[in-house]
Amino acid sequence: MSSSQGSFVRVNGSLVGKLLAVTPSNAAASAFDVTHIGGQVIGSGGNAQTVRQINCAMVEPTTVTCQILGTPGFSINSGVANVQVGVGTYGVSGEAYVDKFQAEAKVGDFVRCSVTFQFTGF
Repeated sequence: MSSSQGSFVRVNGSLVGKLLAVTPSNAAASAFDVTHIGGQVIGSGGNAQTVRQINCAMVEPTTVTCQILGTPGFSINSGVANVQVGVGTYGVSGEAYVDKFQAEAKVGDFVRCSVTFQFTGF
């Protein structure tokens, strides 16, 4: 059983803050044939085959929700940031924007907030 102690979220290279929970929601990635028209050919005549190249891209963007103790130490001026998330052996990184932000401040308690990052999909 793995521990969540190694979990982290970075925005533009800076750690977000003291994480209480990280919840990734990952959609399945689809494969796309990106073979170049001048791709490498193996064999000749009727036995010739082109070496195909397949890449994956997310069709449905991934979202990551972070529960943070205190005020998060990041700002996104242009709306899109470079976000990295690590939870155990799971990792996702790429361009994302803040989809939801909710802060809760109670008298006698620490400020707690929830932020959801929506990855752009590619």
